[in-house]
Amino acid sequence: MRVTREVVLAGGAFNSPQLLMLSGIGPADGLRRHGVPVRLDLPAVGTTLQDRYELSVVSRYTDRFGVTEGLTFGAPGDPGMARWKADPLSSVYRSNGIVVGVKLAAAEGRPDVFVFGSPSRFEGYEPGFATKALADPRYFTWAVLKGWSRNRTGTVRLRSADPAEPPDVNFRYFDDGTGGDADLDGVLRGLRFARAVNRRADQLAWLDQARAVEVFPGPALADGSERLRDHVRRDAWGHHAACSNPMGRSGDGRSVVDGHLLVHGTSNLRIVDASVFAQIPGMFPVVAIFMVAEKAAADMLARASREPR
Repeated sequence: MRVTREVVLAGGAFNSPQLLMLSGIGPADGLRRHGVPVRLDLPAVGTTLQDRYELSVVSRYTDRFGVTEGLTFGAPGDPGMARWKADPLSSVYRSNGIVVGVKLAAAEGRPDVFVFGSPSRFEGYEPGFATKALADPRYFTWAVLKGWSRNRTGTVRLRSADPAEPPDVNFRYFDDGTGGDADLDGVLRGLRFARAVNRRADQLAWLDQARAVEVFPGPALADGSERLRDHVRRDAWGHHAACSNPMGRSGDGRSVVDGHLLVHGTSNLRIVDASVFAQIPGMFPVVAIFMVAEKAAADMLARASREPR
């Protein structure tokens, strides 16, 4: 398949570097190791992979949360759907389910932890997590997000020259990378905050008689304990992978694309996805990804207007 103007690669933080390397663009030694002919030696492809860290504190209450009681979330006969169709502005389905959110600042002052609460049960992205989250209206979850991670040493590498083989992804979380203690302490700071709010709520329980028991991580993993630190190292997750084809100056050896998202050393190949950031932008990258897409579209239209058809 041939194109007349440009190729736009938008495979994401894992598959964009994988496709570049399978096409012969990437670290020459790694390409040769898998028998891929080297078209362009670009060492930064598949480097500086980053993500946020996330973990949760889940409690089970003696009373149900009335806001979700009786809702079946789209199943036939769901009263919540009927209310949403009749009056969407006052329906609970107008919400994303988050009832409160708090940003916590690090010692240097920039907020780097976001803690938000939801009347649901969420302990991670395991199979069936959405059904489990909403099955029992007695649960409440505090999700802890650690942004601005210090660790920027993750990698995406080829496993083989077979394009059907998933790439080898290593985030090098915590002690395996850089800034591990700072990132780990940030997650712990969020967990301590969530637990402190729960303790205060329990002290005020005489207002509604509701009582709670922490079920995840659980009271056996106390604040300040090495067991809780091990829990964070083992069970923290992320789902905003980015930065594996970082932007920068041509020839610096540390970047893959320039300010117009063109791959260094090429004339008509752009990458337009989360892999082009040098650092994850903000707590949630989606708006920044929209902006990158708008930037790419504007640059491509401007270039096309200058060139003959």
